[in-house]
Amino acid sequence: MLVEKIVLEFAFAKAEFDKRLARLKLCSILADVRRTTDLMNKQSLVELDLSRF
Repeated sequence: MLVEKIVLEFAFAKAEFDKRLARLKLCSILADVRRTTDLMNKQSLVELDLSRF
């Protein structure tokens, strides 16, 4: 019984860890997308600015 309880607690802790890790990875991907979008917008603004001359 004790071993089963430890195994279940470990499985639950691992699931929580996996969920948090997945959330961190998602946040990292979203931050990369945001940075890329910001860079693309800045590049577009520079191109628009240069096209006036």
